[in-house]
Amino acid sequence: MARKREERPPRKMKPVYIVFCEGETEETYIHFLRQNYRSPIKIITNVMGNEITPDVVQKKIDDIKIFNGENFTSFLMYDLDVRSVNLKLEKIAATKLLSNPCIELWFLLHSLKNPNSLTSAGCLQKLRQCGNEWKNYEKGRLTETQKKTLWNRRLEAVDNAKSLTEDANPSSTVFRLIEKLEKER
Repeated sequence: MARKREERPPRKMKPVYIVFCEGETEETYIHFLRQNYRSPIKIITNVMGNEITPDVVQKKIDDIKIFNGENFTSFLMYDLDVRSVNLKLEKIAATKLLSNPCIELWFLLHSLKNPNSLTSAGCLQKLRQCGNEWKNYEKGRLTETQKKTLWNRRLEAVDNAKSLTEDANPSSTVFRLIEKLEKER
C-alpha cells in the first residue's frame, strides 16, 4: 500500500517594500534598516527627488513587479520642507513616511522626545548638539556609532514620533515603516 503524501502548505511570498526616497540620506537610512532587520523582506529604494509623480511611481512598480501575486507595499520617504513636492506627494497612493522639516528630525527623535518647531538648518544644528555620535553628522552618510544609536533607540523614536501631531512642525511618520518591519521580524 502506498503512503499518502502530506500536503504542503502554500508557499508564502515574502513581502516587497519599495521606498521612494527624496535623497541620499533617506536611501542610506533605508539600506541601514535592510541590513539590520535581515528579515525575509525585499526592500527596494529609488531616489526620486522632485521628479516624483503618480505616473513615475506606478511605472517603477510595474518595472519591478515579477507577477501579479506579489505582495507589494510602496512608501514615500520625503521631507515636508518643500511645498511644491508636498502637493505631488498628496496625489500618490502609498504609505507616507514624511518628516517635517526633514529626515534628521527622525534621527533627533532617537534621543529627544518633544523638540520645538524647527527649520531644516535648525534641525541639523540640534542633531549635531544632541550627543557625541552626531557631532560630525554629514547628510547622506551614517557612521557606525550613529547606526548603533539609531538601531538601539528605534522603538524609543517610534514612541517619540507618535507623541507629535502629524503634519505639524515637528513631526515624522517614519515610525510606520519601523512598525511594519518589527511586525515582520
